[in-house]
Amino acid sequence: MSFSVKLDNVALTNNPSHVLVAEPQPTATPTAGYGKIVYVPRIPGQVQLQWGGEVAVPAVVAELRAKRGSVPQHMLSWTKETGVGLYHRNVVMPIIAYGQGPGAAIDTFTLTLEEYRSFPELTLWEFWVPNTIVVGDGQAKIKMPAGGRIMKVGGYIGTLGTGAGQTRVQVSNGATDYLSTPGDFVVASATGLMENAALVASPTFNRGDTLELDVDTIPANSNSANLSVWLCAIMFAV
Repeated sequence: MSFSVKLDNVALTNNPSHVLVAEPQPTATPTAGYGKIVYVPRIPGQVQLQWGGEVAVPAVVAELRAKRGSVPQHMLSWTKETGVGLYHRNVVMPIIAYGQGPGAAIDTFTLTLEEYRSFPELTLWEFWVPNTIVVGDGQAKIKMPAGGRIMKVGGYIGTLGTGAGQTRVQVSNGATDYLSTPGDFVVASATGLMENAALVASPTFNRGDTLELDVDTIPANSNSANLSVWLCAIMFAV
């Protein structure tokens, strides 16, 4: 089994030897009549990353500091016990301090990360197709960092083109269409705004899905250009 730890979906060069998940422990309060009340905290716990003494600790610290940057919130992932798939946690990484003891001895190094559960977040994603538009799937693509649900779609085209018809678009994950009625940028309307688009009953996607903009038709003179289609989505799961 190949053990891997990732930070924001990028594997660490200096993998820890252990990953420990410490969940809050229940507490018991005695009551009259030999009873007790057990309280189970429903809050996120901690994740501890441990490096053994055989590693070059300065290299570990340098890598973690570089990956943390100035942003404390990150997504931590590590290999499941079966060797297939990853666990994922939203964590807060502290500022990493480092010092050497007498004789510059290399010791074990443990980094404690606080877990947190983010509230569902409303996010705007844009598909941008510059220059002249052609028919075909995957004209623009975005890989989703978390699972979510599309709430609304819209768009604007800078150059409607000329001739009969419209630029017609579909949004999909490569296999499933998210628009039950495709979106149109109709030449005759002269507004440049998306028309007709309607979402399917359950326009959800998973973490790691690649959403793409498909172009089904273009105006008769094939000269529409500079297309922006946006999705308003609720991101709710890693």
